[in-house]
Amino acid sequence: MRHSFGTPVAYCSTACRRRERLTLRRALQHDLDAGTVSRIAIYQRDGWTCHICGDPVDRDAVVPDLAAPVLDHVVPLARGGTHDEGNLKTAHFYCNSVKRDLADGWSAAA
Repeated sequence: MRHSFGTPVAYCSTACRRRERLTLRRALQHDLDAGTVSRIAIYQRDGWTCHICGDPVDRDAVVPDLAAPVLDHVVPLARGGTHDEGNLKTAHFYCNSVKRDLADGWSAAA
């Protein structure tokens, strides 16, 4: 998560900085506006609950732990989705990995 909006940018950890850079690189590959989003703000907005299966994510877990929280592009970037807070929701690493970029989505509850 960014801690400042000036230059230079400070992150809470090197892992957070790497995730941000990877996300921005993916957005740029799809010619999208690569604005910065706050992962924590989205996790809090979603109540730390996976929007795919409905179960809570493990706040302390980190990828590759299957219960780790990640951001899911509801409409995948590969399918024309945007990289903004309106298209991002909290998901488990596992659920998001299984969903991939399926056009019709995927539900663990089904």
